[in-house]
Amino acid sequence: MFEPSAFQPDLVRKYRYPLEEHTVITPDGYILGMHRIPHGRDNNNEPKDKPIIFLMHGLLGSSSDFVLMGPGSGLAYILAEEGFDVWMGNARGNYYSRRHEWLRPDALLNTDFWDFSWDEIGHIDLPSMIDYTLEYTGKQQLHYIGFSQGTTSFFVMGSLRPEYNDKIISMHALAPVAYMAHNRNLLFNALAPFSRNIADLAESIGIGEFLPNRQVFTWAGQTFCKDEAIFQPVCSSILFLISGWNVDQLNTIAHYGQGISEKRFRRYDFGWTKNRRIYGSFSPPNYNLGNVRAPVFLHYSQSDPLAHVTDVERLFNELGNPVGKFSIAQRTFGHLDFLYGINATTLVNATISKMLSALLVLFCVAVTHAGRSPNADYVEELIRNNKFGRISDSVPDLAAKYRYPLEEHTVVTPDGYILQMHRIPYGRDNNNEPGDKPVVFVMHGLWGSSADFILMGPGSGLDYTLEYTGKQQLHYIGFSQGTTSFFVMGSLRPEYNDKIISMHALAPIAYMAHVPNLLLRALAPFATQIADVANLLGIGEFLSHSPFYTWAGQSLCSDEAVFQPVCSNILFLISGYSPDQLNTTMLPVILGHFPAGSSIRQATHYLQGISQKGFRRYNFGLLRNQKIYGSISPPDYNLGNITAPVFLYYSEGDALSRVLDVERLYNELPFAEKFLNADSNYGHIDYAYGINATSLVYDYVINTITSLENQNK
Repeated sequence: MFEPSAFQPDLVRKYRYPLEEHTVITPDGYILGMHRIPHGRDNNNEPKDKPIIFLMHGLLGSSSDFVLMGPGSGLAYILAEEGFDVWMGNARGNYYSRRHEWLRPDALLNTDFWDFSWDEIGHIDLPSMIDYTLEYTGKQQLHYIGFSQGTTSFFVMGSLRPEYNDKIISMHALAPVAYMAHNRNLLFNALAPFSRNIADLAESIGIGEFLPNRQVFTWAGQTFCKDEAIFQPVCSSILFLISGWNVDQLNTIAHYGQGISEKRFRRYDFGWTKNRRIYGSFSPPNYNLGNVRAPVFLHYSQSDPLAHVTDVERLFNELGNPVGKFSIAQRTFGHLDFLYGINATTLVNATISKMLSALLVLFCVAVTHAGRSPNADYVEELIRNNKFGRISDSVPDLAAKYRYPLEEHTVVTPDGYILQMHRIPYGRDNNNEPGDKPVVFVMHGLWGSSADFILMGPGSGLDYTLEYTGKQQLHYIGFSQGTTSFFVMGSLRPEYNDKIISMHALAPIAYMAHVPNLLLRALAPFATQIADVANLLGIGEFLSHSPFYTWAGQSLCSDEAVFQPVCSNILFLISGYSPDQLNTTMLPVILGHFPAGSSIRQATHYLQGISQKGFRRYNFGLLRNQKIYGSISPPDYNLGNITAPVFLYYSEGDALSRVLDVERLYNELPFAEKFLNADSNYGHIDYAYGINATSLVYDYVINTITSLENQNK
């Protein structure tokens, strides 16, 4: 049975979770208690290097707030099970931080111990605890989650000590309280104009502590507020009066009288004389929220009378680096519900857990190509332990899943590269018998693989292929870079044109002079230098296939993920805006296979094309160009050498294969036809993953190939 008076260590150990107790001494002598759950009980239950989460309670609260609801509901337990190293702070003056090196909290007629507000908690306590946590774990950064006053103190820290922003990976503000101009509580609004007078009066009679932890509260809770007590509705009503009425949930309290009265977020108002001495002005200065550069996520609700929506909006607009604001789906969700609400696990904690995992993945993906992330082992273990369904299946697995025959073949190039090829020799439903059939060779785009052409499911080495099948010619279908490489082959090795019955270029890329992407255009003039620096650093591979992308797809881009629109918009930014064609449910599957890897030089070569506005060979620089090509500049590819029939499939909405560039390509090819997509918004990746790719693209390609085959019979 749950023991109401149990201390936090007892609460945690009761459920067989590991718990450590730590002590921090602030520069002004306060002795703060901290609690740590280093790993989970059921999952991720081995001591290992894990990302750090720092939890900070609200006014009148403590670290116990994050554990007393028990496993599966308490935020600290949930995060520990998700694989985080959970640290919980305690502000000066609460039950676990009620000590000082020379001041006494219970001293009669001396309230010096209590001469603080959340200004000191943010200015002194938080930095002290964060420094201790990072030093103890050997980490450079951590994630921060604050509730109510735990958010206020963070905004104070970020404003007054902006150097601490660099130590924060992400900050998640539950029921964020900075501005309180629109607080709806009548009692608070009535008392607010007299808040400083009340504080002065209390100090003059030797009262410094407000609502201390006392046995009487434990006794009252057990006697009056348990399920059998007739006064239980009274207990609930007191909480609802302060925090918002919600008969199904609980709410909390917060009293920032000066902020309510002044309708600002500024430092403590001591009165004119003391303000002048401390701040150098008669009135306290505002906190500069623009200094808060750490990425901040605001989680708020429509029914919170303390963190009012209008005040949260104002806070969001003034923060230096706000990432997003998330309104709780339940309209009756109140202030305390962020901690103790029946639905807090599903409405708040699960969302935050997914965000933290997603941010971890983004960080690891970002550094994957620069070096191994300190969290790499942890993320890979998560990937191994998670059930991703079949989103990362290999090409053979994908084909087998849909009951298609598949063969794997290997080709060794003259310069030693070992290339893998996949073959589907016949159909499943139609033409499903082995026999003599025309050959179609399909080639993927940049960062793609053969999986691009089968992972959307049913309906949706040249010499080796011909030799293996005994054919003299084949049809070629290329997408994006698969078209570029064909144009290179046809230009430099024109004898291969005789082996091509027809070439079908989906989103063809040769010229890229009109690419509108600002990032690509900004990088393009420095493409060769970027490649040289990468070479000096020993980096040759770009966007290699990694389990991180599989995890990122599942964590960030699934239908349940709050970041799914971000995933879509990143693709649209590169490919062109076509939301009607993107099957967002398939995003995790796509990221299970894409990107599949490329060389730095491949990407650099495209950037050179953007900058030079031509279709020419790789630019190594003056000296090496002279050595390789016999000229100081690289020669153009001679598109006039391509005598194979080429069919160009392009669209107005493609951000990489632009209409003007395709028109130029068309005019320089000797035997070409072009087909403009009926959907003006059809984007670049839609040729591989578009919802209507079959009707808008593939049917035309297949019909053309079929017609050509019939003519040859």
